[in-house]
Parts: sequence; structure tokens; C-alpha cells
Amino acid sequence: RPRIVSKAPPRRKKSDWVRVIITDTHGSKCDGPAFQAALSDIKALDPDEIVHLGDAVDCGGFLAEHHTLGFVAESHYTYEQDIESANAQFDALQQAAPRARFHLMEGNHERRVETWAITKAFRGAVDGEFLKNRICPEKLLHLKERGIPYYRENEFIKGASVPGWLKLGKCWFVHGISTSKHAASAHLQKCGGNVVYGHTHRPDTAFISTPQNGSVGAWNPGCLSVLQPMWQHTRPTDWGHGYAIQMVNRTGEFMHFNVPI
Repeated sequence: RPRIVSKAPPRRKKSDWVRVIITDTHGSKCDGPAFQAALSDIKALDPDEIVHLGDAVDCGGFLAEHHTLGFVAESHYTYEQDIESANAQFDALQQAAPRARFHLMEGNHERRVETWAITKAFRGAVDGEFLKNRICPEKLLHLKERGIPYYRENEFIKGASVPGWLKLGKCWFVHGISTSKHAASAHLQKCGGNVVYGHTHRPDTAFISTPQNGSVGAWNPGCLSVLQPMWQHTRPTDWGHGYAIQMVNRTGEFMHFNVPI
């Protein structure tokens, strides 16, 4: 039997880098084996950049009171436990990729905190902001101390003409603007350029060719949360576990790979 000698992977050129994209980890509702599988790959990849597309926390229970009936079965964990889980996941990611620059997009589940705060403050903006700053994920996940920029859905990011969209090189990133059956095509049509999104939990791709930009694509890598939450009741989901890798060169051009788990 031949002896297999493992070799160190070739060193990347200084002008090239690796970007990893994850999305929808959902705090207490994260799928442990799927997250650990992605984490193991991230350690091996040693990425230069990690983009989290949002819904890093689940914010169920009282924070989801605007659809309480659908969340009765999801009330077994607390917001404190949800935050603890998300913090542990960010700790693990930063330990697995110590060189990586991190980006975190706000998802609709993080936005639940703002919805709750402004409702409890009887729509008083100042008191709502006070409440939000005490319990919002941005503060409780210690993002400033971690050095992780947080991009809110109502923020115009780096000169973008629409809030909630982040552009890195020649690719756009957004939490998600559609949950339709053909969500990838919907994102592609709205963006008109390369875009990676989350939100639907469904791995998906779409491509078009444009006169201005040539061939462009939209990708959803899937999620790292449980695939059959109780609020879906007896409806089987079409969700899938996964993450994405982009091999980026100095011009911002990239190769994108959805990695199923």
C-alpha cells in the first residue's frame, strides 16, 4: 500500500485572496453538525475575508410577538441563550480564521429587536432607540470589540444607491429581498450584477448575460440553521445546508462556489 505524504497547500499570491460567505446561522437554532462542518472547512481554507449575510441570531419568543401564533412551539429558548449561542459561534469563527476580515449584514431576525423596541416605546423614536441600544444584537454580540462592521438594512453602505446592499470588489451582498420560488432570478434582475444573498435558506443560482456587464450571477449558499423548525409544523422545507467560497483576484474578479453540506 503506497504511503501518502500530505503536503502543505501552495501559498496564495499576495494579490489573490479567499472569501467565505455564510448566512442564516440563527443563534440557538443553528444546526450544530452543519456549523461544525463549515467551521472545519474554514480552518483549512484560512480565508482572508468572511461575509455573514445576516440572521446570526434567531430572536424568537417575545421578540417575534408580531407572529406569536406561529412561534408557540419555538418558545423553549430565551433571548439570553440565543445571544450566548451566537457569541459562541462568532468566537469559533474568529478562532478558526484569525486573519480574516469579517462583515456582518443585518437580517430580518436582527431587525426584530428594532421592531420590538419601537413598538414598546409607543413609536417614540428616542425611547425606541434607547431600548434598542440596550438589547440589540449589535451591542450584545460585541461587534465593535470584535472589529466586525455591522451593516444595517436601513443604511446606505459605501455609497450604494439602495440601503442594505454591500459591494466588495465586483460582487454585491445583501441579506435578501425575495423569498419567491425563483428568488435567485429576482435578486439578479433587481441587482443587474453579481450578487450573493441569504434569507430563503435554499441553495440556489441564476445567471444572465447583460450588454454592460457580460455574464453575471446570483447565488444563495443555503443556511447553517436547523432545516425543519417547529414553526413550519408539518410542512417539509426545501432548505439546505451550505456555505460559499469566492476566489478573488486583485481586480475584484472572482470565482464563486456554493459548497453543500
